[in-house]
Amino acid sequence: MRQVVWSVIFLAAGLALIRGWRTSSQTIATVDPWIYALLLYIAASVVWSPEPYISFKRAVQVWGVFLVALAVGTEGFSPGQTPRLLRSVVTLLMLLSLILVVVTPGWAITEKGWRGIMQTKNQFGQIAFLSFVLWLYALRVGGPPRYVSWLLIVGSVIVLALTRSYTSIAAFLVVVGLGIAGHARWLVTRSWGATVLAAVLATLTILHFAGVVAGYPSLNDVANSFFDLIGRDVTLAGRTYLWELMWQQFLQHPWLGLGYGGFWIGFEGPSGLIAYKVGWGYPGQAHNGYLDILNELGIVGSALVIGVLSRHALRIFKLFAIDRDAALFHLVILGGALALNVAEASFLRITHPWWIVVMLSIMEVGYLVARIAIAAQGNGIGRSAPGTPVAGPMKRASP
Repeated sequence: MRQVVWSVIFLAAGLALIRGWRTSSQTIATVDPWIYALLLYIAASVVWSPEPYISFKRAVQVWGVFLVALAVGTEGFSPGQTPRLLRSVVTLLMLLSLILVVVTPGWAITEKGWRGIMQTKNQFGQIAFLSFVLWLYALRVGGPPRYVSWLLIVGSVIVLALTRSYTSIAAFLVVVGLGIAGHARWLVTRSWGATVLAAVLATLTILHFAGVVAGYPSLNDVANSFFDLIGRDVTLAGRTYLWELMWQQFLQHPWLGLGYGGFWIGFEGPSGLIAYKVGWGYPGQAHNGYLDILNELGIVGSALVIGVLSRHALRIFKLFAIDRDAALFHLVILGGALALNVAEASFLRITHPWWIVVMLSIMEVGYLVARIAIAAQGNGIGRSAPGTPVAGPMKRASP
């Protein structure tokens, strides 16, 4: 059923691009060539995959997500368009999850944490984390009433805590850190902000001198104390052993990889042997997206992924020159996705929600930065076509 639904979505995206070709072609023209190189490499890896049929199906799905991201920008992108779209979808998922918590708590609440309508608590944690980011952006740029934004921001943080998804909580802390860094200059200009920063620096200085006098604890001691505090063991629930096994898999085909989507195919083959060794069921992923990419796409494919993400980051910094709020939102999305990918595979994870979010972010930033270049050149492309990148100030999508 899931495959049928996504097939319909991919088909609809393709038809939308064809029907709106006059304007969608302009959006396609702004796509980073590194993305095409990565997608073509994924398609080519079907040739050397041990499971070519499965790899082919999964490669088609990755291309399908790319088409969906393009279709969203059929009429072009404007600042705030992607977060506005995502906000509607994510808020609906949050509301449905809370309804399920009330109606059928036996399903929605597990002994490990809340999972709402999602299959696992980690998935629900990622949705709650994304909800926090989206409503924080809404509060920043305006649109919905401020009390609504605050209510949903606080609600998202509470739900995130109740999921007990430590990966998502870690990503949340990364986002908070990025937000503080992005507003450091603003904080310094406020009397209370300068006081807070001074207090933080003073505290760090005192801790440093205390460490010099009493001796700094070892990294192992710090790690054990931290994981004891959050109720986890230092092996991250067995993930570290799984990572060791996956690294050994990668070393068997380091350059080209095994082939996209050709490893995690069930209890048969190498993935079944991994499941047997870890002893806690079928993982279905390396629980580290970077290891999964290395294993399936090798050093060559990983270099392409790094190229795509690095160029996306550079475009985000270019966007700061014209729309700081939009740029900070996309930087937070990228930072959050990078953090989540450490313990839960999300990059190139077929139709994983966070991979879709990252693709939408890449498409929007690429389009907006292209507008900056066009404005600098003093000319436009297809001035009369709606949604076409043209010179002049960008208007934010209505909330």
